[in-house]
Amino acid sequence: MKLKSKIRRTITKEYLLTERGDFSLRKCYESYIEIRKSFNCSGGVKLEGSIDESLLILYTNVDVARDLKSNKVTDIGEEKFLLAGGSVLQFNKQEHRVIYYHLKDLTKHGEFLSRFRIFYSQAEEKGMDWHIRSEVKEIMKLPESELDIAYMCFIDIMKDWLRNENFFLKNTNSREKDPLRKTSEKMRTTRYWRRENSNLKNPVLNTNSPQ
Repeated sequence: MKLKSKIRRTITKEYLLTERGDFSLRKCYESYIEIRKSFNCSGGVKLEGSIDESLLILYTNVDVARDLKSNKVTDIGEEKFLLAGGSVLQFNKQEHRVIYYHLKDLTKHGEFLSRFRIFYSQAEEKGMDWHIRSEVKEIMKLPESELDIAYMCFIDIMKDWLRNENFFLKNTNSREKDPLRKTSEKMRTTRYWRRENSNLKNPVLNTNSPQ
């Protein structure tokens, strides 16, 4: 998955067909080939599963040109949870002949295009707050009064994971590696502290260790 945030830009066919650039399909193809090798390598970082179970996703806040938008209905399956207000572009030979022709000299271009998606018009960074808050509230069954604190706890935990951890987030992770479970534990500590200090006005909450 690659993230691209841009201001006032639309992904056009010309952008996709350039040799280099943020939305160059040839550049994305090169990344795909490197990722493909990682499933079969004997050293370094070896990815689990197989390339056949994988998608290469370009995730962006910008729109795509009308002549690129496919009329083909696509079942995007498990990755649906990634949608944040936008849509998905999947290439097909009937509607994107120019794209397929342009990449025809690349050995695995058909395989690449079948596994490549552009998630476009997705929420920008500020807009993601609403989506994250909604998910946290629903999954943790939180009242509105606790949502701000839970959101801050969750974001702190995720930032710590991004900076310091070396494992992927999966549904098979142990309990201590589950960000939502860790958020729940911090919320229990926060609730206890608030009950014990209910007589204090305007308490200062520290999401790392209540004071």
